[in-house]
Amino acid sequence: MPQTTPTTATRSVFVYGVLCYDSILRGLLKRVPEKTPYCVDGYLARTIQLEAFAPFPVLLLDPEQSVDGFILHNLTTAELRILDRYESGEHNYYDRIALFTHNGNCIDYYQPTQRLLDDGDLGGPWMPQAHQDSYAKAYITEVVSVFFDSNPDLPC
Repeated sequence: MPQTTPTTATRSVFVYGVLCYDSILRGLLKRVPEKTPYCVDGYLARTIQLEAFAPFPVLLLDPEQSVDGFILHNLTTAELRILDRYESGEHNYYDRIALFTHNGNCIDYYQPTQRLLDDGDLGGPWMPQAHQDSYAKAYITEVVSVFFDSNPDLPC
């Protein structure tokens, strides 16, 4: 499928959890944005458990660690709204903030809010390979359809 180049202003976002999965991106954005593998130093990805949710990752400061993920490029304003709503949910669990500069571009990421850390139980390290097959398939089916049913004002 050919990639289209957005004609409006775009942003880039570092992702490290389920937003790395093409099936999740396709379900949310109706496309898979251009992705570049990237490793961020000074952070650790850990799981967090909330009632009625499967464990998911949070990025926490840790000067001795690094996190592998991807930079999603050329996200439109409408796509950012979808990802913002998806990541923060109705409880405002994440804020999108600037994380670093890469090739002269500001790269955002989703920082967990104190409310998320207070409401959830931290678990062990996030292990994306362990979640890739079983988690992503169930997640895309269950969560993405519910997400759009509860957010009918979003494009896509």
